[in-house]
Amino acid sequence: MRVAKQPRAVATRERILAEAAGLFALKGYHDTKIEEVLAAANVTSGAFFHHFQSKEDLAFAVLDRHMQKRRAQLQRIEERRKLPASDDPLERVFRRLDAIQEMVRRRAHGKGGCIIGNLSTALSDTHEAFRRRLAAC
Repeated sequence: MRVAKQPRAVATRERILAEAAGLFALKGYHDTKIEEVLAAANVTSGAFFHHFQSKEDLAFAVLDRHMQKRRAQLQRIEERRKLPASDDPLERVFRRLDAIQEMVRRRAHGKGGCIIGNLSTALSDTHEAFRRRLAAC
């Protein structure tokens, strides 16, 4: 995967990732065609292949983006919560669990399923590279 540096290239890559994530969540990996991603992101196949080598490469990037966004969201939620009254490690665990609960509650009104769940269901039994990647999530 190439790393985009120019603002326009970064925006194009992000658009592709966002649209692919939405389509994977709604339709699943196998039922989402690259042509649908191109149309939704309003990009050419040349732009797509500038950023991604394949649909598989795109799916890995979608997973990475999803996990990065979720970690950042969880961190923001947790930072807004009250600090534990003591240094008890269990208090920090409860604070994290409360933040996770809030993150899940916010997601309740989203469309489609969980990207990780959808990709796991579709690919973990048949695709070793996805199985390893999903296990790391």
